[in-house]
Amino acid sequence: MTLFALVSTASLGVPRGSHAQQTAQPAASASAPPDASSAQPSEAPAEQRWCAPGLPALAHDVCYHEPSHPDAQHRTLVIFLHGVVQPGTTWQWAQQTGIARAADQNGFTVIMPRARRGYGPGNMHDWWTWPTSVAAQHQVEDDVVSEWMQAKQTLEARAGRPFDRVYVFGFSSGAYYGASLALRGRLEVDGYAVFAGGSAPDGAPRWAAHVRPRPPIYVGYGEKDATAKRDTRRLANALRALHWPHRYVGHRNVGHSMTDSQIREALALFESRSPTLHAERAAGEEPSARPSPARPARSKPAPSRRRRHPGH
Repeated sequence: MTLFALVSTASLGVPRGSHAQQTAQPAASASAPPDASSAQPSEAPAEQRWCAPGLPALAHDVCYHEPSHPDAQHRTLVIFLHGVVQPGTTWQWAQQTGIARAADQNGFTVIMPRARRGYGPGNMHDWWTWPTSVAAQHQVEDDVVSEWMQAKQTLEARAGRPFDRVYVFGFSSGAYYGASLALRGRLEVDGYAVFAGGSAPDGAPRWAAHVRPRPPIYVGYGEKDATAKRDTRRLANALRALHWPHRYVGHRNVGHSMTDSQIREALALFESRSPTLHAERAAGEEPSARPSPARPARSKPAPSRRRRHPGH
């Protein structure tokens, strides 16, 4: 089942930084607005009411949802990064309610922070977008990440215990930012999942070689989403060259969307890699020597209905 979908995509150019700055600068691609038939009415401007009706908010308008039946074995938090949102709309509501439903189905808690205005590319400069450029990261990334950590700490204090596992999920433009965070080793989390977006700049296999530990990355796209299919292939090639644990999966008859099956696949990958990741952290693994630039491997279509490229 599709959690949420947007009818089309528009390619957005984002300046790329130098490799010396060690920050991933994928050519961003963000979603276009839903059509009128799928848009949800707003009782107040989106900038005044960011969270969808029924979702509570923490400081800085970080929406959150706790599952009706939490996972009894592991207390899990998902940090969900939304797609681009035009001010004055409620495009984010469908994404928020969709990921909240997934949280109930899979037993995780989810926080849904808001991006920033004034850092988007082209005619989306003043829309709600994530800081994918080097300049924007220097200006606001510390504050952005601090809001996420504050929300996490608030929920942990209320529960009287920390989260056992923390994952980052990014959809559309949030996927590009999620890929950037992962390749730069910006957060200490247990896994990244990028849906309908995500890429890697030229040279990533060289300058990201130092990142340790390497949490697993799930890369999911729809075969009908040409932009995401092209860009995620670049990300998968970089991850393969880096020998970074990942799974790259394309689904037929899926467009620019995020589905229940993709979320289940991502969680299964994280579960399978958890012992290895925790062992690396416990051992305090040192960064390996930087490899020489590698030519990315090309994806080869599989004859099966669903195209899969297992990670290493």
